[in-house]
Amino acid sequence: MAEFAINYFQRQKRGSEINILFKKKDKDWTWKDISTLIKYSPKPITSSLLLLRDNDLQKGSLCSFMCIMRYMGDENLKKNQTLTDCVYELLTLCKENPPLNDEIYCQMMKQLTNNTSKEPESLLKGWRLFTIITSYFTSSDILKPYLLNFIKIVAFDKKRSCHQTAMTCLKNLEQTLKYGGRKLLLSASEVEAITKGKYVKRQPYLLPGGHKMFINTTTSSVAEDIIKHICREMNIFSVGEQQEFSLCYLIENENNMKIISNNEYILDVTTKMTLERKKIMLVLKRLVWISPLRFDNNLLIDTLFYQILPDYISGLYMINCDQKSLTAKELNNISLLGALIHYSDSIGMATPINCNCIESLVPSIILEKYPRITLQNWTKRILDKIKEWEIEMSTLQAKSLFLMTLQKYYLFSAIFYHIKEVINNSSPIGDLTNGILAINKEGLTFLDEKKRNIILKINFDDINYSDFYPQEYKLSILMPLNNVITLITDAGDDIAKLIHHHMFIYKF
Repeated sequence: MAEFAINYFQRQKRGSEINILFKKKDKDWTWKDISTLIKYSPKPITSSLLLLRDNDLQKGSLCSFMCIMRYMGDENLKKNQTLTDCVYELLTLCKENPPLNDEIYCQMMKQLTNNTSKEPESLLKGWRLFTIITSYFTSSDILKPYLLNFIKIVAFDKKRSCHQTAMTCLKNLEQTLKYGGRKLLLSASEVEAITKGKYVKRQPYLLPGGHKMFINTTTSSVAEDIIKHICREMNIFSVGEQQEFSLCYLIENENNMKIISNNEYILDVTTKMTLERKKIMLVLKRLVWISPLRFDNNLLIDTLFYQILPDYISGLYMINCDQKSLTAKELNNISLLGALIHYSDSIGMATPINCNCIESLVPSIILEKYPRITLQNWTKRILDKIKEWEIEMSTLQAKSLFLMTLQKYYLFSAIFYHIKEVINNSSPIGDLTNGILAINKEGLTFLDEKKRNIILKINFDDINYSDFYPQEYKLSILMPLNNVITLITDAGDDIAKLIHHHMFIYKF
């Protein structure tokens, strides 16, 4: 750090007189000069450590140093001020004045070097504050190697009392360099936890089917970290296959799912929802299905089966439902799938099939559109399918065979969205008023809601990565020959994320 100080610090004198030295030659500096600049100070600084020509930045640097001293216990808090207030003030200074980032990092390193404070926890609190700062902001390329070296020296020296906290700082800074840092102010409870040395939260994550995992989540954990963790539990180690999964959140009492971008910080998401007084569930879902189905892990089979099942039963995989009757092949498949659903649950397996359970075995739109096939008839067809089996079907086998059978459907694995209106250039497509959009490896498929006929298809090859524009309540897609398809929908942002996701996987 001494080398950086010689080149970029300015010398401070007592009182208000400041002798500004920018990039002074080595011979102009004495060891006392350098030592004073880079070591702990029990008193507030009289000017910024770095040369800041802007008066507002100068004032900001003095404020930031006082925030650091107050948090570390080396200065008294202001009246009615809390440690959380100190953190918020410091983060706000960084956010509103990016040129102060290097200054604040230098101030932090100064107060953590040869700390001789009379406050017993000053050094420890300083490192804990450092874990917060490193979660939010990076430094300039000039300071970066010195900053990393400073943290690594402490992190890798197990004889130092704060080496574990320094290691947390290092991990947080690496995450910030990779993902850009936290975007929202951390909650008061998170500040309090970090101040007490608690850096890990046991956050619950759900998988389709009701499986719940409690995963250690830190202030710098991003969605990608959680996805990788859960995928490894499902025996998925290929980066390409892991990237087909996404983390989403479901808002309690709201029937919609929001996709979390891989680079979003988990605690940013939970903090935002808490501020909006919304309870959420974090859920892992497979949104892209390019890799072949695998059946070598029970948790993976369960996850995929229970993700697919609700959309199948609600009839979303069915197309061309305006035919007078179902074909023999369709009848056979639906009966087989119904039998497999029945055997996918150990409780259901032990329950005799009757008319009362057909609604949970056959797609609702099929029951609605083809009433001539009675519940009694469906019951008989499903029972006949079960009699054809030469082995006693286990729940795991039933789920696997269900997925293998359903993957032949055109809309298999699609994520579905309700579309209020689709406009081709300036002309609304009448059949797609209150229509359905299905997105899977086939591209974008638009269907009318009642008959489930395919009205429009858009291949991913026809979409330029940058040629669609999500806005509030709509999404515009620029097509070949300058055609513009506009979707009127509340889910424009998520649709754009999913299209990006597919296109990224294809290119990957």
